[in-house]
Amino acid sequence: MTADIGAALKAAFAFWRTQTQRVPGAIILVVLAGLAAAVEPRLGWPPLWLSLSGLVQVLLSVVAYGALFRLALASSHPGDKTFAIGPAGLQWTMVEWRLLGALALTVFFAFLVLIFLVFAAFLAAIVVYAMEGAKPTTPAGFFTSSGGITLIGILVLGAIPLVWALVRLSLAMPATVDRGRVQVFATWDLTKGHVVAILISAIIVGLPVLVLGMAASFAKQSGMYGLATGLRLVTALVAGGYQFPMAAGLYSHFYEVFGGRGAADTPHN
Repeated sequence: MTADIGAALKAAFAFWRTQTQRVPGAIILVVLAGLAAAVEPRLGWPPLWLSLSGLVQVLLSVVAYGALFRLALASSHPGDKTFAIGPAGLQWTMVEWRLLGALALTVFFAFLVLIFLVFAAFLAAIVVYAMEGAKPTTPAGFFTSSGGITLIGILVLGAIPLVWALVRLSLAMPATVDRGRVQVFATWDLTKGHVVAILISAIIVGLPVLVLGMAASFAKQSGMYGLATGLRLVTALVAGGYQFPMAAGLYSHFYEVFGGRGAADTPHN
């Protein structure tokens, strides 16, 4: 387990160190989008602009991942023009459309699981609440009652299988780029028995962004809005310039060592 995680992190770091500079345009746009999102709370933009900003961030993320996964997987496709890198890593082809489809399918799956989880939790809480003798009269009272504790407990415990399922699907993006078609549930078998290694590696890679985000949230809650904005800006820089390419290198490494490459022969276009 430890050796697998160590090798994966070394591969991810090597990819970040040697390949990121080959797609500067894609990385810079992701960073700029993150910086814009970091200052949005201070600008007071209307909800429509915030929604459009979020959509732009998603599309730019797809562009960046398309370029990064091309770099990571190109050695398995010599001469394939699908894996040629656009100017500064900027391009939108069928590869990006497929990645967007894989992302949308994964999010939809997570949404369905979450809806089922919330429904089951509320149903159980209502049953327990109905069986209680003394009924709480305030929201705070409900959450400290048996029904509220049941609701919270099911939601917390239910998050475990949701995270497990998402980790099992975590190789969807490299598989989609490599195989030339949307691959989400087809990667399920690749991650069998490797959930812990993938999860720990992903947490380590994402730890700097997680810590910075928590620090920014704490600063905001403490009324230090200037510091919070500054920390969000640093978070955007680290996320775009470090975490994105590290994650691409990490998942590409796992995809290769788990036997993903060559698992399906699909023509690219």
